[in-house]
Amino acid sequence: WDLDGLENELAQSDALEVYYCGKGYFFQNDDDIWTEVNCTSISNRLAQRGVRKTKLEGEPISPVEEVIANIEASHSVQAVLNGASGRKAGCYNENGIKFLVKTSPRLIDPREGKWTKIDQFFSHMFREEPQEKEILFGWLSAAIKDFRNDGKRRSRSAPRQALHLCGDASSGKTVFKKAILPALFGHRMADASAMFGPSASDFNSEMWVSDVLVLDDTGALGRSYKDRAIHSEQIKEICVGSGKGYHAKGQDRVNAEPWWIVVRLLNASTSTLETLPLDEEGVSDKWILLKASAMAGGGIECDDGNEWYDDFKVDIARELPCFLNYLISEHVVADEHRARRYAVVSYKNKALMSQAAESSVESSLLNKINTSASSHLFNSGEFSGKKPWQGTVPELWTILASVGENIENRAFEKMCPTPSILLSQLKNLEKAEPDQFAYSNRGNISPKKLAGAFYWRITPLVTDSDCF
Repeated sequence: WDLDGLENELAQSDALEVYYCGKGYFFQNDDDIWTEVNCTSISNRLAQRGVRKTKLEGEPISPVEEVIANIEASHSVQAVLNGASGRKAGCYNENGIKFLVKTSPRLIDPREGKWTKIDQFFSHMFREEPQEKEILFGWLSAAIKDFRNDGKRRSRSAPRQALHLCGDASSGKTVFKKAILPALFGHRMADASAMFGPSASDFNSEMWVSDVLVLDDTGALGRSYKDRAIHSEQIKEICVGSGKGYHAKGQDRVNAEPWWIVVRLLNASTSTLETLPLDEEGVSDKWILLKASAMAGGGIECDDGNEWYDDFKVDIARELPCFLNYLISEHVVADEHRARRYAVVSYKNKALMSQAAESSVESSLLNKINTSASSHLFNSGEFSGKKPWQGTVPELWTILASVGENIENRAFEKMCPTPSILLSQLKNLEKAEPDQFAYSNRGNISPKKLAGAFYWRITPLVTDSDCF
C-alpha cells in the first residue's frame, strides 16, 4: 500500500463528523440530529465514503480502525445532552467540560407583513392598562434578540425579569402560552414547578432541554414569607445568576450556563397573589406583573362560543412570522418604559399589588401591632396618651410572639418564624406606612442609637377614640 493513498482516504473521512462518548459514537443524521450508533455502524459508514476496512499485509490496523482510533482520541466528549437551553445541535467546550448537544430548537423565519389578529388580541388583553402591552412587547423583543443572538445560538446569561401574567378565566393566558410563546422561542418549553418550592429537585434535564420555563397555578409555591423567599431566590438565580448546570438522574452535573426565560401564568385570586415573589430590595426589580383582561368583546371570538380558538390559532400561525419580524426589527421601547439594567422597567400592576397587599403577611403584622399588641407596645395613660415604641427587632419579635390568644401567636410564628424575617417585613411596612414605621438609621430620628444600637420606632395608630 502507498502512504499517499491512505492519507487521501483519511482526508475523505472528514465528510463524516463523529464524536465518541463512553461506548457510543454519534453522527448527525439527515434531520440534523446527533444519533448514537455502535462501532460497526461507524465502520460501515466510513467504508461507504471510501475508507478501506481490510488490513493489508504489514499494516498494524486498517484505515477504518485508524480513523476510529483518532475519533476516540480527538473527538471524545464527556457528556451527551438530548438538547441544551440556548444552544443548537453541536459540540461545546464550556467551563472545562466538552459536551455534545443532539438537537436544535425549531426556529421560525421572520418575514415582513401584517399581524392584525395578534395585535388585536394583545390590545384587548391589556385594554385596562395599554402601557402593559408595550411592556410585554419590549420584554419579548429583548428576549428574542438575545435568544437568537445574531444567529450564533450560544448560551449567554443576560439579566431578564421573570414575567407574571395574571388574569381570570378566558383572559387569553392559555392562548399566549400554547400558540404564541413557544413558537417565538424555538418550540421548547417546560414546566418549572420542580425547580421552585421548599422541596425543589436538583434534577433538571427536562428543563435544561427547554428555553422557556413556565409556572402555572401550582402548589409548589407557598404563601408564607419563607416560601416566597425561596421562590424569589430561584428567580434571582435564573435572571442574573449563573443559572443551573445540567443534572440528569444517574449522570454527572454539566456545569454550563443555561439560557432561560421564566413565565408564570396565574389567576387573580387573592390566595394565588399571595404566592408572588417578594416585593423588596434585591428582588423587586427582577419580576414583572401584568394583568390580562377577559377576551369577551375582543373581536376574536367565533359564533361557536368556546370554539373560537380553532379559527384564531390559524390566524396566529399565519401571522407569527410577521409578529416575530416586528419584535426583532421594528419594535422600539419608549423612553418611559426603559430601565438601566433591563430592556424594560420591572412594572407591576397596581390593582393586583393592592389586592395582594390586603391579605399579605405585612398586612397581618400591621393588624396585630395595632390591635392585640397595641397595649403592650405603646404606653398609655389617662392623660399622657399613647407613646411610640422604640426597640430592636428581637425585642419586638418577643413581644409579638407572646401577646394575644394562643391561636393568634401560632399564626404569627408561622408567618414570621424568626426576627430576621420580621426585619424584612418591617422594611416593607416602612415603605408602605412611613408615618408609622421608621428606622433610626434613616430620617430625622433622635437619638440615632439606643444602648449603642440602631432601633425601630413604631408610632401608634391614631383612632377616633384617641381624640377624646
